[in-house]
Amino acid sequence: MGWTLGGRREIRLLHEYVGADETVSYIAQGAFGEHQGVAVLTDQRLLFIFNGWVNKQIEDFPLNRITAVNSNSGLATGTLIVHTGGAIAEISSIIKSDLKYFVAALRRHVAEPPTISRAAPQEGGTELIDQIRKLGELRDMGILTDDEFEAKKADLLKRV
Repeated sequence: MGWTLGGRREIRLLHEYVGADETVSYIAQGAFGEHQGVAVLTDQRLLFIFNGWVNKQIEDFPLNRITAVNSNSGLATGTLIVHTGGAIAEISSIIKSDLKYFVAALRRHVAEPPTISRAAPQEGGTELIDQIRKLGELRDMGILTDDEFEAKKADLLKRV
């Protein structure tokens, strides 16, 4: 996180919002609506935390509900755009250099394919085909790049 002005309180109190079973991957300062706070990416969810003197605002986006991740940036700052089903949430005023890494980390988390069970494969390898199909859908939605899709597909094929 390159800039902490306005986010120090949220960072200091982060332990109140993140569970003991969660791992924080990335933090970036930004604005959600009219509140300036921090966006926190864990291995389970994306959070926006504003902890003011008078009020608080916590927005919680479970990673398994995020369908697409976009961003746009200006000269110094940018906006993280998260699609969850039919809803769109925007966290703005993120320092451009932080935004780049935050978006990449979020896309990696969202694009992780479901864990592959070591159970006996279904007849005809349909489990593998379904997993590759799901990866293709993630690529088509823009969550995975073509290179990421090919790498994940190759990884799945190696496990057979």
